[in-house]
Amino acid sequence: MAGENIIKNSLSVRSLDESSGIIPGKCHLLDELDISSIEGRTWRKRALEEFSARLSGDGFPCLFGKKAWNSASVQYLFCEDQGTYEYANFLSGLTEYTRFVRETAMEERLYAPLVVFFSEDFYHGTRQHSAGWEALNWVHRRDEKPWPQEVP
Repeated sequence: MAGENIIKNSLSVRSLDESSGIIPGKCHLLDELDISSIEGRTWRKRALEEFSARLSGDGFPCLFGKKAWNSASVQYLFCEDQGTYEYANFLSGLTEYTRFVRETAMEERLYAPLVVFFSEDFYHGTRQHSAGWEALNWVHRRDEKPWPQEVP
């Protein structure tokens, strides 16, 4: 099982890019990321540290999230501003995660939520909530298949 030998907040790296340990637009499992290996105080490192602190704290209210955290099955997606195609990382990661969900048995993916982080410069002065909806609408307009009529 992923994460059996993980000491909380001390994670190992399997997939790297030279500068940060994280490939933007690619989903990473919890046991692929080592916060200490990410160079400097990048936005990625801050996001992981803050998320790690919240989920590993005693007061985190979501049992589903705690179980996913403790089993090291959370998947992460890091999105950076791409200029004209600024949501390309988001679309790429969602496509990869969707493929994972389709190809993975329910019991293996049940506690494998996707957590998406956007870089600070992504917001261009807009509020995070608005930027999140803008990103979701952008990928929705590029969806390869129409939304099923029977699903609200």
